[in-house]
Amino acid sequence: MTARGVDARIQPIRVVIDPNARIPENSKVLCDGLAPTILIHSKPVLSEDMPHVTRYVLPSEDREIEVEKILDLLGDLRIQSLIVEGGPLTWKRFLMAGVVDDAVLIRSQINLSSGESNAFGESYLLEAGMERISQEDCGGDIMTVWSRRR
Repeated sequence: MTARGVDARIQPIRVVIDPNARIPENSKVLCDGLAPTILIHSKPVLSEDMPHVTRYVLPSEDREIEVEKILDLLGDLRIQSLIVEGGPLTWKRFLMAGVVDDAVLIRSQINLSSGESNAFGESYLLEAGMERISQEDCGGDIMTVWSRRR
């Protein structure tokens, strides 16, 4: 994720959680040099990376890196705020860890669901103690803003 369409002098640090080292070596995030990029793996990876890429290993027995370990590493790197852009399993893991303060959920008119039961929805936010703050139509997509109940 990079800032696009605005005059951004400093790009945000991209953090890729890739426990099983599945990201292709020729992927844009590893090759474009647009922003500092951190990759987090559960095992060491031998790779000749571009200068903007730094890899870290957070060992895990089941190859699912604990959210708390990820946040501890980022805190040690002085990263205090994180935008999570990911699929339903990633979002569920962060919500279950109780570390989400705010969320923006954008629902497209197009149903991309494969019919699997792991789809992410508002019920997960409610169960995690989040409260809907606002809802807005954005060109046919529905954007809801959520915040942790205080």
